[in-house]
Amino acid sequence: MGANEPTAIVKIQSSANAHRSDWSRHPESHRAARAQKVQVVPKEYVAESVVRSLKNRVKGKRVLLVRAKVARDVIPRELHKAGAPC
Repeated sequence: MGANEPTAIVKIQSSANAHRSDWSRHPESHRAARAQKVQVVPKEYVAESVVRSLKNRVKGKRVLLVRAKVARDVIPRELHKAGAPC
C-alpha cells in the first residue's frame, strides 16, 4: 500500500445494518471501497475487538477511522496508545 493509504482495510458490519447499503451519495467512494481487499476482520463487532485486531499494525501509520458521532472513543484512544499518530 502507498504512503497515504490506510494500514489495513477492516470489515466491520453490524448485523442490524447488514441489509443497508447507502452509497448513492458517494458512488466514487463505493467503487474505491469495493476495489480494496479486506485484510482484518475482528472476532467481535465491538471497539475492543477492533483494537485487538489492529494494535500491532498501526505503529507510525496513519489510520482513517470512519465512525458515528455517538461512537465511544475507545478505538482512536487505544490506537493512539499503540503508536498511530493522531
